[in-house]
Amino acid sequence: MKGKNILSALLLLLCPLLVSTSCSDDEQDESQAPAITIVSSDLLFDPQGRTGSVQVQTATPVTAEVSASWATATVEGSVVSVTVSDNTDFEGRTALLTLRAGDAQRVLPIQQRGIALGTLSQTSYHASNRGETKAFYIRHDLPLQVSTDEDWLQARVEGDSIIIQVAPNDDWFVRRGVLSYDCGGYTGELVVTQYEMSNILGEYYFGGNMSGAGTGFRFRLMQEDNKFYMKFFTVETWANDLSPVDFDEGRCALIIHSSTPIHQESNGRYDAFYLYSRDADGATMAGSTSATVAAELYYNPVWGTSFGSFEGTWGNKPLTGFIIRSTSPFVGTTTYIQLEDPYIVWLGNGQNTTLPL
Repeated sequence: MKGKNILSALLLLLCPLLVSTSCSDDEQDESQAPAITIVSSDLLFDPQGRTGSVQVQTATPVTAEVSASWATATVEGSVVSVTVSDNTDFEGRTALLTLRAGDAQRVLPIQQRGIALGTLSQTSYHASNRGETKAFYIRHDLPLQVSTDEDWLQARVEGDSIIIQVAPNDDWFVRRGVLSYDCGGYTGELVVTQYEMSNILGEYYFGGNMSGAGTGFRFRLMQEDNKFYMKFFTVETWANDLSPVDFDEGRCALIIHSSTPIHQESNGRYDAFYLYSRDADGATMAGSTSATVAAELYYNPVWGTSFGSFEGTWGNKPLTGFIIRSTSPFVGTTTYIQLEDPYIVWLGNGQNTTLPL
């Protein structure tokens, strides 16, 4: 019994020593600790290129390697710098950064978002002759470059907006400038046309070639209730009728749709008069209102007034002609006017009626 008490006393004396050496469950074997410790990491990038970094803690010097050509890595002490180029794709991309220190290795992802690029909400703009400043919103993640092709049209970038400045136009004639923008290789344009509607509405000469000879007729371009019409001055039965047309104010362009009705007889013959367009092979675009010809007006110094040539396409063929034709169940089809390579010349707002031929 006495010996048992002595053994118990010895165990009580030895236990603190055993706990301080091999008896602790919280003891960590330093040989199992990671050789590369990541202190901080900045490897998530926006589309615009920049440099991020990774700070490491190692017992031996660290080396770095990147798996993609659009990223590079350099090491200076315990800091690994990662530089990425601009991502001009809409899709994001990922590369791997491999760190090595002695026999230890760590692999980290490098992620870069895809570009988010918007476009201008419109491709053309009508500016007043008084001159003005206008802002156009455009989302862009990469630097946006803008330029113009006319001195009277200036542009700059402010945040997510393109600001244009249009100088006053002291002349009555139409002038047109183009704003071009580039963002990471993605390009677009804004056509700016400067004029007053009072110098567009009025009388026109509609000319072209018919049977090899130059010919034409007059009409008045009118605007009523925000809609545009052509009023023809002829001696035919469709004289003084209003034919609906479209007018693109941003581009200052008169647009004629094929199969547009002009006049419907009410005397029992039921003649119907239509505007049509023709393709290069002479086919008439009947029944196809989506076939259009358009004439962008601009100042022509030879004519000394606004001038525009009609152009259009239907499928893979250009539209080169203009026709006024009637159809009747009694007399069939009659063509009144058929012009090739049609154009229009502004004669004035009612005061000037001299045709500059």
